Amino acid sequence: KILAETLRVAGLPVMLEPGLDAEAVLAATRTDKKARSGDIHYAVPGRIGEFRADEKGQWTKALPDDVVRESMARLSVTR
Repeated sequence: KILAETLRVAGLPVMLEPGLDAEAVLAATRTDKKARSGDIHYAVPGRIGEFRADEKGQWTKALPDDVVRESMARLSVTR
């Protein structure tokens, strides 16, 4: 709640725009520089403002499409 309020005060969005299609987002991210071997890699903070490399020195991690879809659904203004 603190993060959402901070974003609102700064004039930044806290929800996804209506009509944003999860499948289109996933398709677009497959062409991103963080896509490797068919997996899409995301920078996922350990907590707000904190990123750490994993034990292999990687700063990003592959997330299943279902996790991305669920995250987008939770941030949708139409839910």
